[in-house]
Amino acid sequence: MQIPFLPFWHPKTKSCERCGFYFEEKKEECPRCKGLDEKQIEALLTEESEIAEANSNLGWLFIFFAALIALLLLSY
Repeated sequence: MQIPFLPFWHPKTKSCERCGFYFEEKKEECPRCKGLDEKQIEALLTEESEIAEANSNLGWLFIFFAALIALLLLSY
């Protein structure tokens, strides 16, 4: 029995003007920054950029160790 093709359904989204978060168009307010003042949003965005930078640095660390392991394996 073959399963019929079902297209992937993804709800329409829009970007929040205050925080940049994408959420469903049918929602009235952004669920992430609803109820936050501008100072709290600024702190939220700063924290997220620091996390993104830390993740980027972690990626470079993985690349370095992968290259090191590859060199060690090729030298044997």
